[in-house]
Amino acid sequence: LYPYLVGSFDTPGTARDVKISGNYAFVADQTAGLRILDISNISNPIEIGFYDTPGQTFDVELKGHYAFLADYSGGLRVIDISDVTNPVEVNVYNTSGDVIDIEFKDNLAFFTDGYQGLKVVDITDPLNIQPVGSLSSPFWFLGLKVEGDYAYVAAWEFGGLRVIDISDPGNMTEVGYYVTPGKSRDLYVRGNYIYIADWDPGIEVIRNDLMLPQPNTTYLSSANVLGRSFDVSLSNSIAYVVSWYDANLQLINVKDPSNPVSLGNIITSDSYGVTVNGNYAFVADGFAGLKIIDVSNPYSPFQIGSYSLSGTARDVKIFNNYAYVATQSAGLRVIDITDLTNPIEVGFLNTPGQIFDLEIKDNYAYIADYSEGLKVVDITDPYNPTEVNVFETQGDVIDVEIKDNYAFFTDGFEGLKVVDISDPLNIQPVGSLGSPFWFLGLKIEGDYAYVAAWEYGGLRIIDISDPANMKEVGYYITPGKCRDLDVSDGISYIANWDYGLGIVNNDLLNPIPVELVSFSVEQTGNEVQLSWITATEINNQGFEIEKKSANDDDWAKLGFMEGNGTTTEMHYYSFSDNISSVIFKDVVSYRLKQIDFDGSYEYSKVIEVKVNQPEKYSLEQNYPNPFNPSTKIKFSISKAGHTSLEVYNILGDEVATLVNEEKPAGLYEVEFNGENLSSGTYYYRFRSGTYFEVRKMILLK
Repeated sequence: LYPYLVGSFDTPGTARDVKISGNYAFVADQTAGLRILDISNISNPIEIGFYDTPGQTFDVELKGHYAFLADYSGGLRVIDISDVTNPVEVNVYNTSGDVIDIEFKDNLAFFTDGYQGLKVVDITDPLNIQPVGSLSSPFWFLGLKVEGDYAYVAAWEFGGLRVIDISDPGNMTEVGYYVTPGKSRDLYVRGNYIYIADWDPGIEVIRNDLMLPQPNTTYLSSANVLGRSFDVSLSNSIAYVVSWYDANLQLINVKDPSNPVSLGNIITSDSYGVTVNGNYAFVADGFAGLKIIDVSNPYSPFQIGSYSLSGTARDVKIFNNYAYVATQSAGLRVIDITDLTNPIEVGFLNTPGQIFDLEIKDNYAYIADYSEGLKVVDITDPYNPTEVNVFETQGDVIDVEIKDNYAFFTDGFEGLKVVDISDPLNIQPVGSLGSPFWFLGLKIEGDYAYVAAWEYGGLRIIDISDPANMKEVGYYITPGKCRDLDVSDGISYIANWDYGLGIVNNDLLNPIPVELVSFSVEQTGNEVQLSWITATEINNQGFEIEKKSANDDDWAKLGFMEGNGTTTEMHYYSFSDNISSVIFKDVVSYRLKQIDFDGSYEYSKVIEVKVNQPEKYSLEQNYPNPFNPSTKIKFSISKAGHTSLEVYNILGDEVATLVNEEKPAGLYEVEFNGENLSSGTYYYRFRSGTYFEVRKMILLK
């Protein structure tokens, strides 16, 4: 499909923005103010009203019967549009900047004010606008979007994306930024992602990690699957995966989740769902109906029975001696499977929607009937299933899971919902959790709901310990499109469309410790290089490096290296320490203090280095230089002998003797204090054995 022009209207100036309300288009015209068009006939829009402003109108936002105009140097203007043929200005809020873009949140108007930053005013009474807060910036603020507790600003030139916390509008703070390669002009926000019109480079897509929970997940492994993975079911450490296109049922040994092993497979027609019961897998095989597969030998599964259905089989559940099949276009079908080789349909219930999934509790089947809501069917008599209730939603019910007296269901772009089914005839809403992603597959285990979110959503982990106040606590962005999943012991097995089976750990349940593969030390001259490698990390904030010399009673902190949070990838770390002040043959000890984000910590083993004898004599430049009043001088001796270090003024007079004694081989550092000397150039002379060297330094007071 290709877009094509169906109508147009030439405004007198430069059209900069447009908003639609009913049959009217409100156009911000840079040089001709507000233009109002009747678009009831979109092929022939007609101007029916206008209001010229003194400034340059860059943006228009509508609230009630008022239009708020960003009129650049003309301020924020309020136009009464209750009569669209005769718009009237009723208020103006003057600023010291250039109003460019406007966004509403409740009774507040946020607007970018050019080099004056971001401003917010109270518009509860549009005729009496009150200032609330402002945030200045060195950048030219242009495009603006407000979502939740954040304002996202496109800042021209070198400003890029600026993220501002507006939870307290009277005290806004910038909490994040991303400098784009181009010039950010405007932007759009959806969920955690910001799409930036970045002038020459085009569109930049940025993720706002401030809105994300900690991932709290670890990718463990994956397994290839023929076709496009659609559903997965676990039984006795085997993952049963069904797929579309090159359709088949594939059995994968996941006893070791980090090393899945393919077993056997059997070709199917167009599989959507699978349920395992004992030695049999029941496959909802699309237009081919129900397939019954003997999986007693996982290396060689084979079909023993089938039943053709009039609709598209999407899911199947087993209850007593019946298979309840959800079909996309033929409702609920009840199949007697007493004889697995000869299943027979004994009952059905047509529904107005498209059944994607079902769950059974007691004598009721809870049906995900897509746009027709969550249906409750009495299956006391399998020959005559009867609808007894329906819970309507605003979304598309796709998957259902039951825990105790609650039914959880994914509702498409409406997120996750939960209802109380204590009385199936009187379902009561309990809670919901919105999401920018399309929620599809669902599994409940313990206090967590695991959701397969299509496209860019991946795996979402939701804390349902309080069903009325659910919150997302983890996620994993998969490389493919998550369609469905199963969960066992906190490990998710994901039907990942083009990418087969993905296996992801819930670190909240199964913490992966920081596994230190190696920790080593190497001395080169005056430098000691510490190196360590981690194989896995969980919630790792980082490492404190600690040191202890022979004459020290306590460990001293040398520095801190930031960790990698949670990861199963190998990571390499290194840290350098200067040991020029340590005496030759002294032993220096090092250890790591690994610290988690929650403040808990653990020490590594202790490693030691014996300070090696210097290979040659040397005299280093003093540091700092110039200095006032003190500086440090380092030197090395490769062989024991009489050593001297004196300081002379520019006339050749000795002003200080720093060293004059026998010294063993080693690395040394001494301090020279010139507090009683005048500013000027000084020389320090070093002698040891036959070695001689002079360097210059400057005392600058």
